[in-house]
Amino acid sequence: MNEFLYPKTPAIVVECLLVALLLFTPLAFGTVQTWAISVLELGCLAMAAVWLVGFAIGGQGVRLRFPLGIPIALFSALVFAQLLPHIVGASSSSSDGNAWQKLSTTNFFVTKTAFIKLLCYVAFYLCLINTMTSRRQIVRVLVVMVLIGFAVSFLGLLQRISGTDKVFWLIKARSSRFMGAFINENHFAGYMELIIPLAIAFMLRHLLRIKESGWRGVVASEDLHKAILFGFLAIIMIVSVAVSQSRGGLIGLLGSLVAMAILLLCRQLHRRRAWVIVVLLTLSFLMLAWLGLSELLKTWGTFGDIPADSSFKRRVEVSEDTWRASKDYPIWGTGLGTFETVFPVYGTLEYRQITRDRGRLLTTPHAENDYVQSLLETGWVGMTICFVGLVLFFGIAIKTYLTRRRRSISIPAMGGAASVFAICVHSVCDFNLRIDANVFLLVTIVAMVMSLSRVERGHRRHSREERE
Repeated sequence: MNEFLYPKTPAIVVECLLVALLLFTPLAFGTVQTWAISVLELGCLAMAAVWLVGFAIGGQGVRLRFPLGIPIALFSALVFAQLLPHIVGASSSSSDGNAWQKLSTTNFFVTKTAFIKLLCYVAFYLCLINTMTSRRQIVRVLVVMVLIGFAVSFLGLLQRISGTDKVFWLIKARSSRFMGAFINENHFAGYMELIIPLAIAFMLRHLLRIKESGWRGVVASEDLHKAILFGFLAIIMIVSVAVSQSRGGLIGLLGSLVAMAILLLCRQLHRRRAWVIVVLLTLSFLMLAWLGLSELLKTWGTFGDIPADSSFKRRVEVSEDTWRASKDYPIWGTGLGTFETVFPVYGTLEYRQITRDRGRLLTTPHAENDYVQSLLETGWVGMTICFVGLVLFFGIAIKTYLTRRRRSISIPAMGGAASVFAICVHSVCDFNLRIDANVFLLVTIVAMVMSLSRVERGHRRHSREERE
C-alpha cells in the first residue's frame, strides 16, 4: 500500500502525457526551435493542470510533496527578483536606480521568457513528484525512457551507417554534425548518457534477482533473459555515443560508469556484479570493431592533440571571456537567458563568426560551459543555490541506494544518480543544459529518483526475492 494516495485516472493521464513528451522532445530536433519549445511548455502545463484536478479530487487523502523544494524555490525567487525592478519600474528611477540596477536583468524580455520556461519545469516536476507515487509506476516510466533512448540511438546509428545528409532521410540538414534527430552530435551524446546508466541499472537489477541454482536453471531464468535484453540496449546506446564522435559525451559516459562501479563496490552483495560494466564496455568495443573502428579511432585520436584543436581553443576562449564578463555581475548575474545579448560585448572576433554560423543553423549562441554561463546569468547566488541542490540530490539518491532493500528501488536510484553525474561532467565542455530535450529528460530522472526515495518508505516486509 502506498504511503501517498492519488486518484488513479488523473495519474494515468499524466503518465500518458509524459510518455508523449518523452517521445516528442528528442524527435523534434532536440526541442531547440520555438515551436517545439512551445509544445513542450504547453504539455508541461497540461500535466500540471491534470495533477491539480486530481489533487482537488483526492481531498484529504492526498499529501503535497516537494523534495528539493527549498533550492528550487530560492532559484525561482532569484530569477523573479531579476525581473522585479522592471516590473515595478524602479530601475529607471534616479533615486534608487543604482541599488536596483545591481539586481535587475539586462534584458527583461529574454529573462521573462526564461522565467516562464522555468515555471513550466517546476510545475512539471511538482506534477511528477505527486503523481508518480508507486514503485511499479516509476519503474514502468524508467523502462519506457530506456526504450525511447534505444530507438533514438538506433536511428542515429542507421543514419551514420547509411551516410545520409538528411534528418529522418527526409529533411535536409543544415549541418553535417547531426546525429539522430539532434542537430549537434554533442547534444545527442548528452541525451544518451542520461539513458545509458538507467539501462545498465535495470540489467544489474535482473542479474541480482537470479536465484536459480545450476547452469540449466540460470539459463532458463526469466531474469537472465531480461538482463541480456537491457544489456543489449545499453551496448547499442554506448556504441552510438562512440560513433557520434562526441569527446565530451564519451568522457561524461565513462564518468558515469566509474561512478556506478564505485557505488556497486559500496554494497557487499553488489560487488560481485561490478564486472558487468567492464563486460559491457568490452562488448561495445567488439561491436565497434565489427562496424569499423575508424569512427572510434577518429574520436580518440584527437585527445592527444586537444591543446592544439581549434574546437577546444574556441571553447576555452569563450569560457574565459564568459568568466571575465561574470566579474562585472558577480552577485546576481545579468539575468537568466541573457548570455546571447550580454556576451558579444566581451567576446572576440571569432565569437562573432560563431554567432553568425549558429544564426544560420537556427540555434542560439551559448557558452561552451554550462557552469560559467550560469555564473554569468545568475551570479554566485544562483550558482550556490544550484550547487546546494545538486549536493542534496546526490545525497538523497546515494542514501536511497545504500539503505533501501528493494532492488527495484535502490538500483534505479543508483542509475538515476549516475545519469545526473554524467551530464554534470559533460556540462564542463558543452551546453547540454540549454537543450530542452535533455533538460526535460534530466528533470524527469530527478523526479523519478526523488519519488523512489519516498515510495514505500518505512515498509519492512518485503518478498524474499527482493531482499539481499
